[in-house]
Amino acid sequence: MNSAPHTGRYFAVMRYQHPALLAAWLLTGLAACKKDKEGTPPSVSISAPAAGSTVAVPETLAVTVTASDDARVERITATIVDANGVPVVTGVGSSPLANPATVTLGLPVTSELIRSGAYTLVATASDGEATARDSRPITVIAAPFRLRAVFAVTAPATGSVALYKIDSVGQVGLATTLASDLGGAAVSSGAQLLYIGGSVTGPLQAIAPDGYAMRWQRANQGTLGAPYFYGLTRTDDARLYVGTDDGRLRGFEEGSGTGAFVADLPSGYRTERTVVVNGLVVSAERHLVTQQRRLALYQQASGAAQGQQALDKAPIALFRRDADHVLLFGNRSGQGVVEDRYLPLGGTWEPYVWPAEITAVTRIGTDAWIVALADGGLERFTYTDAGSLSIGSGPVINDLAFDAANGTVLAARDGQVAAIDPQSGTVVQAFAVPGDVRYVLPLFNRGAE
Repeated sequence: MNSAPHTGRYFAVMRYQHPALLAAWLLTGLAACKKDKEGTPPSVSISAPAAGSTVAVPETLAVTVTASDDARVERITATIVDANGVPVVTGVGSSPLANPATVTLGLPVTSELIRSGAYTLVATASDGEATARDSRPITVIAAPFRLRAVFAVTAPATGSVALYKIDSVGQVGLATTLASDLGGAAVSSGAQLLYIGGSVTGPLQAIAPDGYAMRWQRANQGTLGAPYFYGLTRTDDARLYVGTDDGRLRGFEEGSGTGAFVADLPSGYRTERTVVVNGLVVSAERHLVTQQRRLALYQQASGAAQGQQALDKAPIALFRRDADHVLLFGNRSGQGVVEDRYLPLGGTWEPYVWPAEITAVTRIGTDAWIVALADGGLERFTYTDAGSLSIGSGPVINDLAFDAANGTVLAARDGQVAAIDPQSGTVVQAFAVPGDVRYVLPLFNRGAE
């Protein structure tokens, strides 16, 4: 009997609550619909250039993009990416006032670091909440491969390094001096950086060739009175390898200096030369006390030791011959020797022996090398016929580098950098440089072709 008033009150309450609940449901639904709508990306399409178009460096590519959205189009951008999706140009963008919108963007394709090949043109459109993209393949033709400058490295005084620049018209000038001793030098045209490694006191530093600002460095922490940095080598995996006095071989990303590789050497050993072959870091190493030498193999990814092989010569240079072989140029008992080594089993043979020790080597082709000797001789060695041809003689050469843009060999001598024809041995051009030139570093507008 008492339930009737209670029931009536219940329905009375529900009568007033129902509109409120309905309104809440409607608001929730509208909010959900609005959220879905805002999460829907705009539509975007590239109308020009056509798929498969070609752009030659340097050029500004006209990219026409159309985009639309249910609400708004806040931003339209365009760029070019490589096979890994990494941009190779600085992207451009526009904030359109209309919806739908059609814009034409001028995309500068001017970097001489870009190589010829297949790339992808990518356009994106954003409404502030979501982004959509369209893409199409294009072909880029690189700028002509050219020599930007040649840098010569000397050590005029203890704890001092001088860097000279020979520019594109042959003018020689002092680029910069560094408060460092000289343990090694290298160059990367891909990263557009020069590298100077100290020995007892100097740091390992990367220097920009324009303005000579230091991009990154690793401090020298040696305390033993012996060189802290050993065997500075730039390799084809875009790393800079260097031995350190704590008995390790370290690899740094050449552009950033980020540590990418560490291998622990046996006690007393230090690295002298390094090359990368088929996923292996191959290191020629010497024991500081016994002077015993060995060739050690490390995994490129982890630094884990993969084996060692006895070495009976002092290494001057290491080169990758194929996926299983290295060529080692070195000295033994007053003679220069080239050794072909089979890495999996350690088998070796010596294609050629010179009567004088080797001072420098550079590769000029798949099958040919230029070899400088301590008696001033200059030889062209060819692997396939295991032969060496004398192409000249003169002052002793400290370092050699190949100018792939002009087809000449650059030789570092006391007071001079000479450009030499590798076929005839003729000195094509000579540049006077103060001091004993220890390293010659050709800088190209991009990495090797």
